[in-house]
Amino acid sequence: MNQSGLRFVSEEEKLKKSIGLTFAFLLILLSACSPIEKPSQTETSLPDETGARTASVIKEETTPTCKVAFTTDHGGNLIFDIFTMNIDGSNKEQLTSEKGTNWVSAWAPDGSEIAFTSDRNDPYGNHDIFIMKADGSNVRQLTQTWGDDRNPLWSPDGTRIAFFSDMDGDDEIFIMDTNGTNIQQVTKNTASDWYPAWSPDGLQIAFTSNMHGGELELYLMDRDGKNIKQLTTEGRFRPPFAWSPDGTTIAYLSNQDEKQAIFLMDINSKINSQLTNDEFYNQDPAWSPDSKKIAFAAYPLVRETYVLNEVDIFIMDKDGENKKMLTLHNDICGSPIWSPDSSQIIFECNVNRGPLELFIMTSDGSNILQLTKNEDNDEFPVFSPFCK
Repeated sequence: MNQSGLRFVSEEEKLKKSIGLTFAFLLILLSACSPIEKPSQTETSLPDETGARTASVIKEETTPTCKVAFTTDHGGNLIFDIFTMNIDGSNKEQLTSEKGTNWVSAWAPDGSEIAFTSDRNDPYGNHDIFIMKADGSNVRQLTQTWGDDRNPLWSPDGTRIAFFSDMDGDDEIFIMDTNGTNIQQVTKNTASDWYPAWSPDGLQIAFTSNMHGGELELYLMDRDGKNIKQLTTEGRFRPPFAWSPDGTTIAYLSNQDEKQAIFLMDINSKINSQLTNDEFYNQDPAWSPDSKKIAFAAYPLVRETYVLNEVDIFIMDKDGENKKMLTLHNDICGSPIWSPDSSQIIFECNVNRGPLELFIMTSDGSNILQLTKNEDNDEFPVFSPFCK
């Protein structure tokens, strides 16, 4: 901070903000919901202006019971708010209206509340952690520190929230009760510890850190900060990473010969296996809640350069077999998120170089439906954890 009171953003903070927001949303869909009851359906053709693959679209004729929370940037004016909608794009509701940045992060395991970060009360633009009811009511501020508090995630049993913060001068992992009390610092070093992710049984926390040698690596510890183990050692690890819902493996990214590949780390044996080995730059791995498949985004490498205008959504089996491209947009799509019953995938796409919009499709790539269409960027979708 300079003498004028302005807080400058370091390169490290820029890295946190660029990858942390997407990352958090890949870590919360670990519980399965009951199967969605199929309503009567009507087929229409996908509007041409979406630029998406030609496909029939299933329009629900009954009100869906599952919700999607997402963040909207209001035309790029640095004001971000949180909305929810039904899974057919209907019934959009704005949950926040405070000026500044409000980033959706995670649903409570029972679907009753949403955790988010906001700088609404900080004059220097630092974020604090808040929770609110699923309808946007009863907003409570859980943290109020001089630091930047980010990426809140509920424990699987719903009793604790993990997050990372630089409140002690460098980024560390903290956990607290869901009312903001009993804050405990579970890492304590001079490195940057980021992106805590609860194991499905809630007994361990995976996270990234540069505590050894300056390069980001993947680590695992008990929920109280004991028994820290380094899982990756090659200096090529890149976030985001994702626990398999059965808790046996973690999918992560690694730079290999200028490519970015998806790997699996077996938690018990500490043996990793490479799932992708092709001329693509792979990113955003996301497990299906039944632990059978992994969705991800990828774009081709052409003449050793990255083709950023052709990013598509793929799925593959958990062993890397049966890789399939689901979208043919010739646009930039990413951040695939599975529905709790593994039947659908929601994703972002900036069609025709326009703003980011949200789409949904069945998990085989059919029935693509555009959920949002406006002048704002709609990002970081998060399914509610169950279907009533």
